[in-house]
Amino acid sequence: MLQISASALELALMTVDLVLLIATIVLLTLSFRELRGRHELLRLLSLSVSVLSRREYFSAVLDAMRGAREELVGAITGAPPRTEDEEEAVSKIESLISKAVSSGVRVRYVIPRAVTHIHVGYRYTRAGAEVRYRKGIVVYDLRYLVADGRKIVIGLPKPEGEEEPTRKGYVLESMTLAKLLLESFESHWQAPDSVGYDEYAAQVISEMRKVNPGIADETIAGQLRIPVEEVRRLSSQG
Repeated sequence: MLQISASALELALMTVDLVLLIATIVLLTLSFRELRGRHELLRLLSLSVSVLSRREYFSAVLDAMRGAREELVGAITGAPPRTEDEEEAVSKIESLISKAVSSGVRVRYVIPRAVTHIHVGYRYTRAGAEVRYRKGIVVYDLRYLVADGRKIVIGLPKPEGEEEPTRKGYVLESMTLAKLLLESFESHWQAPDSVGYDEYAAQVISEMRKVNPGIADETIAGQLRIPVEEVRRLSSQG
């Protein structure tokens, strides 16, 4: 387990390259075992690079998606849009996913398992992205997008919370940091308990029918915020 004293951290801030510092901070942030000092490390990250406002963060995400030529991967909350601005952002991301995939770019997202997250998974999958769900993904205080293994957009909520929207972010280019984030992403993507959108959504629908026999397709569709035709398609897979 990694441990950093205050004096060592001060020395690191004075001697190492900014990108390597950010990579170290993010690596520690992503560690499930290393919880002590997380807030202090995030505070130092905020002091190290320029902060993007919420609107600038989403603009950076869209720019990164437009510029991708090979691959886009992201760890996101998957929370459904709750405001007009959030709905606009999701719609734009949907459109860019479709354009990227049609241009040969592979687009993948990992999302924490939650019934409310099926809505975004449906929309992104429909647009052409590959989506997998897994428990225990650390997006509560860090969510990110990596384009072509180099360009990174990091989002942070305030306060922390799985469903909290991103309030600020950072954008930078670093193959070193991108490699760390991609390793974390692949560990979730390839995990035995990671499931694709179709499988997860079908499981949720099946469980809803067991709990409430005779529940109407329209009711399920309304609760999951997906079309009734999608409910019937997923139900037929079971």
